[in-house]
Amino acid sequence: MYLTEENRGKIWGDIPYAVECLEGLDGDFLEKVYQRHVKEPWEILQTDRLIVREMAEEDLDALYRIYDQPGIEDVMDGLSGDREEERAYVRAYIERAYPFYGFGLWMLVERKSGRCVGRAGFFMREGFDEPELGFIIAREAQRKGYCMEACGAILEYGFRELGFERVQALAAERNGASLAVCRKLGGQRSGSIVWEGRSFVRFVWSR
Repeated sequence: MYLTEENRGKIWGDIPYAVECLEGLDGDFLEKVYQRHVKEPWEILQTDRLIVREMAEEDLDALYRIYDQPGIEDVMDGLSGDREEERAYVRAYIERAYPFYGFGLWMLVERKSGRCVGRAGFFMREGFDEPELGFIIAREAQRKGYCMEACGAILEYGFRELGFERVQALAAERNGASLAVCRKLGGQRSGSIVWEGRSFVRFVWSR
């Protein structure tokens, strides 16, 4: 929809996109609009070994494989025990979170094999103003440097493309691997907090 002074104040609940300058309608924009329409995940970025892209409903099996780790719920929120409930959540996340925020948690896909090896990206935690970096790597893909490779590129994307001024991460005090990743990525420790009964160390990155 093309915004004008006459229609700017109206509510257009069924209109997913609006523009106020036709010069912004380049090929990349139109391709992304088409991908949203046909529910095709956006590719966010690529690294040497990984493709970072939005989730698709077809990733459900991969998500359960990635989150199948001992003690996962001690350090982060897990998935629902009801697969159909989780499928509905994933569908709603794709349809609402990505378009609303312009970012979210994304899939990490190994370029060589096409296999999903993790999940990382940004989300908003209730009670905080800064977007939060979150990440998880599948057990079989750990100790290969994938987390550092993906999160380093994602942080850069957040500051450069999304215009973030600050980003935070909460790493569980008992999760040595996550603590190490945040330190190696240059995060500055900013105290500790207890969230839903779990203790976390807070790290912050600034532009």
